[in-house]
Amino acid sequence: MFAKATAKFLEEVDPTGNLIPVSSCNDSYNMLSIVRKEKARWLFQKPKYVATGFTLNDILRGDNLIHPAVTLTEFANYTQSGSDKYQAGLEANLHPELAQLTVEHKGTSKHNISFGSLKKEDVHLPKLLEDSKGRFLDMDHSLIKQAREKDGTVFGLVTQKIVTTQTSTISQSDEQANTLGGQIRHMVLKMCLKANASFCKGRSSELTIQPHTTIAFKQYVLIVKPKGDFDLGFMHEKSIPSVTFQTDDWYPPGCTWLTEDVAMLSHKFALLSGLKASIRASLLQHLISVMMQCGAVHLLERVLSQMLNGKCPFLDFVEIEPQRQALQVMLDVLSDEDNGLQTEDASSPLGAFHLVTSALAEMPDDGLAVLVSSCTPRVLRSLELLVQCVIENGEMFLNSDDLAPLTGETFQLTELLFSSCGVELQRDGDVLKTKLSESYQPQPLVLCLAIKGLASMAKC
Repeated sequence: MFAKATAKFLEEVDPTGNLIPVSSCNDSYNMLSIVRKEKARWLFQKPKYVATGFTLNDILRGDNLIHPAVTLTEFANYTQSGSDKYQAGLEANLHPELAQLTVEHKGTSKHNISFGSLKKEDVHLPKLLEDSKGRFLDMDHSLIKQAREKDGTVFGLVTQKIVTTQTSTISQSDEQANTLGGQIRHMVLKMCLKANASFCKGRSSELTIQPHTTIAFKQYVLIVKPKGDFDLGFMHEKSIPSVTFQTDDWYPPGCTWLTEDVAMLSHKFALLSGLKASIRASLLQHLISVMMQCGAVHLLERVLSQMLNGKCPFLDFVEIEPQRQALQVMLDVLSDEDNGLQTEDASSPLGAFHLVTSALAEMPDDGLAVLVSSCTPRVLRSLELLVQCVIENGEMFLNSDDLAPLTGETFQLTELLFSSCGVELQRDGDVLKTKLSESYQPQPLVLCLAIKGLASMAKC
């Protein structure tokens, strides 16, 4: 939840991408902190920046510490709220005097981000360069040794950060309400039967953020030379070939990119569907429980990344107790020695499960809220066939048995789910066609991977 709030904040105040959002309010970023860039594991993800716990002074030779000159200025007063509403209904009149059935589904997704007054802390770069002149890094430091052992490691130096100045909050809630009403009459027997039923379910979370919490930072690449002298890369990171990941125009026109990208990852779903039925059912059940906690999927993805990197998973960074409980149960399932998920390898079932979780974490909130209510085997099977239609740029017949679970209200919710990820479902008589949005973003790929992954665990 915190990670999504900081990302949304930077989308509005920093469209150039100079600032990096902080993913957890428990992460500590001080001036001249060393951060490590981790390459994205999957194509649709952005690279991550992880605090190492060290500062520039920690890895310098000598006892003379660098004391940076820092200026403090007002940055912004940020409060943002929004809501998405969706409604689907089905009314059937079998005969004016015989039967009438009404089904209605309503949903609301709300969020509120209140960071309040924010300030910007800036290191005076000319003074930093002057103080760093003639200084050398300790090449025997554990952090430097680790980087030398692993090719391609990129370090950055924090030189600017955005901090809160007061207690602030982030809240999110999703509510769904269903109503079923019916009336049956029989004129001869003078009988009248009426039935009405309704239920409401939802999920909500609120996070309180303390003053002086860093929500975003700017870093410059730390260029380490063989003898220990160093420079700072003051160019924008996207202009440095060794550390760039991808640009926004990496998709070629047409649908070929989606076909190829899903094909490259399709073997991952075979790893999941090849697990024992009881293990698949347990994974799906507990993943749904995590999905029902606002913001918890993003946290699960982070925990799985720890496991794939060979680290012992921990939940210290989880701020909300219901999220922690759902994640702990999920960890217990993943740690069971009998389920075959302990292999710390991206080509293992655990790596495949991480792919599905990563796709879910990238989905928009309204789409995820609809998807969590669609996780039944029959519906997921139909959704899987529908995303295959998207991948192949094909078409399906609306009256086919394959789409039978998606009729009426469920189909309207399916339209909402797909449109939230940039895929339009178009009806042409009895034929259903799909169309990708004009702006090629990762969302269609994320949708396909999320549904195919969930369906692979729901197979009977």
